[in-house]
Amino acid sequence: MGLTGTVIGLDLNPAMCLRSQANALLSGTQMQCREGRMEEIPLDDSSVDVVISNGVINLSFQKRKVIRELFRVLRPGGRFSFTDIVSAKQLSQSIVNDPKLWAS
Repeated sequence: MGLTGTVIGLDLNPAMCLRSQANALLSGTQMQCREGRMEEIPLDDSSVDVVISNGVINLSFQKRKVIRELFRVLRPGGRFSFTDIVSAKQLSQSIVNDPKLWAS
């Protein structure tokens, strides 16, 4: 973020945007939250230095579209960090129900 950077959150749920902004203020951080879908990120091309995804890409049925969007908004040389479980195949219910299998 630096002295002139901006933190932008993205959430489908307007209530979560309000909650994240309130939590950011409590920590002394300023942020914007955009309502939108990860499959259609409401940001300009090449406008973001860093993308962080914490466990939401796996919720999308259009994972390839999400990844394309992330690369679309990243500036050349931009970075990303994912902590998601991403699979092109539907996981069996036995895997979904057993967190020990998520990282295997």
